[in-house]
Amino acid sequence: MAESVIEVFDISKQYEIGSGGGLSMSKLARETALWPYRKMRGQSVPPLYRKKQNFWPLRDVSFSVDRGEVVGIIGANGAGKSTLLKILSRIVTPTSGSATIRGRVSSLIEVGTGFNANLSGRENVFLNASLHGLSREEVAVRFDEIVDFSGVGKFIDTPVKHYSSGMYSRLAFSVAAHLDPDLLFVDEVLAVGDMAFQQKCLNRFSEMVGGNRTVLFVSHNLSAVSNICSKVLWLDQGRVRYFGPTEEGIAAYYEATMPSTAQTLETRFDRTGTGDFMFNKISFYDSSMQLSERVTTGQELIIGLEYRAKLEMIGDIRDMSLVVIFKNDKGHRLFGLPSDVLAHDETPLLTETGEYLVKIPSLPLLPGIYDLDLGCIINRATTDKIVSAKRLIVTESDFFGSGKLPPVQQGDLLVRFDNEWR
Repeated sequence: MAESVIEVFDISKQYEIGSGGGLSMSKLARETALWPYRKMRGQSVPPLYRKKQNFWPLRDVSFSVDRGEVVGIIGANGAGKSTLLKILSRIVTPTSGSATIRGRVSSLIEVGTGFNANLSGRENVFLNASLHGLSREEVAVRFDEIVDFSGVGKFIDTPVKHYSSGMYSRLAFSVAAHLDPDLLFVDEVLAVGDMAFQQKCLNRFSEMVGGNRTVLFVSHNLSAVSNICSKVLWLDQGRVRYFGPTEEGIAAYYEATMPSTAQTLETRFDRTGTGDFMFNKISFYDSSMQLSERVTTGQELIIGLEYRAKLEMIGDIRDMSLVVIFKNDKGHRLFGLPSDVLAHDETPLLTETGEYLVKIPSLPLLPGIYDLDLGCIINRATTDKIVSAKRLIVTESDFFGSGKLPPVQQGDLLVRFDNEWR
């Protein structure tokens, strides 16, 4: 029987906002003294205090995690993800509810928590590690490795108040990453320092995940969550919306937060082109030509492009090119599918209305959210161009048929290709 190392029962957290009006004591005294004179002159007296309001970043959150599980915590900004990790890390006290943690915890939440600006880097390494339960002897064994990883060796005896923000973050991360905890809580703090150090952070995090170590991983990078997490906890406005297997959870999150853009494109006023040929609708089909709003990595994908064209141009086509462009969630172009480069181009326009189909035998995209741009050029003139015409949601699959997936490293393209070794 699996052993639960994290048990959360009805955790709630309340903050009070809107109090005080932002006035210092001196300004408050001055405003109070001026009240009688302002009243005599008939001036309105602005309120010095706003009405207090209660804000609940977490409400009645319950779940349990077994030893060795890696759980991704997902949700929109303000959903309560960071607050939850701070409560479990004993940084914040819950308003109600309880949490039981079994084992030594290392939290990569607010890098540098516990550092004293007036102490040297060396002193802070020992101080910070001791706050996480390590003895001085245990820290001494790890000390050289911590300093070497951080890259601040020649400044280790300098007070950290003289460090740059990058040096401070690197040393703080290095301490937290070398504590060898039973439980690891991570809140998107892997992107510290320069690019080279970020890669070291990711590699170190990959080493720390596995074995009997239990991990809670907060991230907006759903591809990373899909690759390393066995379960996901989806928080929505402070409440648990889903807790269970990763792929089902990510799929539900996509469907709820990324509404379909399968509507017709006729209302898109931001399109450009002559208008002689225009896209009406874009659809996704599987290999059986069944409509599919969500597809999996490696599956056959057929993209349908419905159109309408002016009758007078049908017989006057000398050359024609259709293109579908795939972009990642940051708007960066990944690749395009132009029709005119194929050996058997069958895109001539034959009717006023119809649908072109482009087939991708094995979709190479990793799990994530992608936008598609559409374009049509006829007789070297752009007749229609639509940016972000459709959103595609891709979820994970057993791409290689082996039950195994390669790890995603920083710098990798968002693609996966079938291959064969002999």
